[in-house]
Amino acid sequence: MGNYSVPEDVRNLCPTGCIVKKIGNGYYVYHYSRKKLEDGTSKVVSSSSIGSIKPGIGFVPNSNYCKKDENKILDYGQYALAVKASKKELQKLNKFFNPLDAVRIYVLSLIFAINGHVPLRSIKEYFSQSYLCKEYPTETMDERTLSKLIKDIGRTQTRMVKYQESLFSDSKKLAIDGHCIESYSECNEMAQYGNKYLKTGQRQINLIMAYDIESKMPVLSKMYSGDMMDQVSVKSFLGTLNYEGKLFVLDMGFYSDDNMILFADKKCNYIIPLHSHLLDYKNNVPNLDYKNSFVYDANRKLNSVFYYEDDKSEKKDYRVIVYRDMTRSAEEIRAYEKKMESSKRYTKQGLEKLKSTSGIFVLRTNLKNESPEEIFNTYKKRWKIETFFDAITNRVPMDSLPYDDYYMTQGMSLIILVAARIEEDLRNAISVAKEESYRNVMIRAAASKIHLYGGKWTFGEVTSKTVALMNKFGCNIQGDYVPKTPITLPLKN
Repeated sequence: MGNYSVPEDVRNLCPTGCIVKKIGNGYYVYHYSRKKLEDGTSKVVSSSSIGSIKPGIGFVPNSNYCKKDENKILDYGQYALAVKASKKELQKLNKFFNPLDAVRIYVLSLIFAINGHVPLRSIKEYFSQSYLCKEYPTETMDERTLSKLIKDIGRTQTRMVKYQESLFSDSKKLAIDGHCIESYSECNEMAQYGNKYLKTGQRQINLIMAYDIESKMPVLSKMYSGDMMDQVSVKSFLGTLNYEGKLFVLDMGFYSDDNMILFADKKCNYIIPLHSHLLDYKNNVPNLDYKNSFVYDANRKLNSVFYYEDDKSEKKDYRVIVYRDMTRSAEEIRAYEKKMESSKRYTKQGLEKLKSTSGIFVLRTNLKNESPEEIFNTYKKRWKIETFFDAITNRVPMDSLPYDDYYMTQGMSLIILVAARIEEDLRNAISVAKEESYRNVMIRAAASKIHLYGGKWTFGEVTSKTVALMNKFGCNIQGDYVPKTPITLPLKN
């Protein structure tokens, strides 16, 4: 046997379509193919090494072997439903961003909407594992490109502001709320000690968002320093927007005399709950006499609500109304009694105090003609934003985002906004189709993949229920897959 010959037991371990060569004391594996020459003969052409053969072990690929291979199976179902439901979001982005940037913003937001927060360094991998890489093959979704794009958006602001202005202008009733997001970044000047520090032990960045109460769609988002109070950020948040004549439903953290004057000067209406330390709260809660009431439909669960309106409201430019939701009151009392069983912090004295205030909240509003029941129902719609912010908590853990400065932080607030709009589009589409729950639809859609067979992308086998589900949303998952999105390389603005 020659010095460069390969033993038969080693050759038998070589993967199909490859050859093995002996180099020094090792055996290395190469892809090979035959190239036809002009004279009619052919020769073997090999690639660079893809791995080695270890006697007694077998083929051991290089660390980059799998990365160089094209994915043969791509995720389809969940992304396809989101794309179908949110086409208008890409159209809106195209009006304000150059087309290449618009697609990158849209695709990044899609990935966030489906998977929750994904670190920018992993976006390229998610992109290459989904059918999005076939729909948008000209897009570069690597970390460096996306980081530059996001930072540029946050630095220039112009296109982002105009985009949000267009969304805001179509809304008549808006809910505004703030949310603190923990940040472990040592170099982000916006990460500061805020009102949640005693609870989390970490610095925070504050995210302020507004959404249209009727459509449930988010329309504005902006990041603020973690030490800035919500009430201080209102004027900056609304900025130069034309918000005259709109109705704002706010959280009690936004209350201040200056903000109430600001809304009055702009001829805006507002509804805001009052904190228990304010005089309008203290002076009116004792007057609740349970003579007036209505029934509130809380997701097909009927709640009895008693109310009292300040009889001095006529002398003011605003009204104060006290409400007591009896169902909520009972739930708060039961929750407290349960905690008494496991913690000494919860006492009988505390329970008696709770019984006098449970289920009570006081609203201040400058709406003149609406009944207390109508004002209550409008305020309740704002509560839906709490669910939205719970999703934000899980979707955007700031400690794992590369928020290294102010501009990156502001740019990412746009991605959070677009991702939230895409998810709401998807939820609306599922609701209109009267299908199962959002979660169940997404689980079933995830089973739909496309496979590379014989040079063609083909839909994989799924159950007839999944086929029917996807068809209902206009996504045919039988036969060959053909990209639907026109592939263009438009010039930058």
